[in-house]
Amino acid sequence: MMKKEYVPGAAVAGGVVLFWMVGLLGGFSFLSDPKPLVTTLTWLMLVYVAVAATLIAGSLAVADLFRRSLRNRQ
Repeated sequence: MMKKEYVPGAAVAGGVVLFWMVGLLGGFSFLSDPKPLVTTLTWLMLVYVAVAATLIAGSLAVADLFRRSLRNRQ
């Protein structure tokens, strides 16, 4: 059973994994449909920001989970 202190980090890590799974399974295929240039560029920028944010959030969540597990072992 997971302790309550692991829930926030695990939730963030799970959200990051879900985001990447949706992306890998074609969830962002709407970018390939013909649209006005400004709409396409806006979506590309939003996805770029989301990718950067998930990389940072995922790294911090995994580091937090690892730090908490090390602290609890001692």
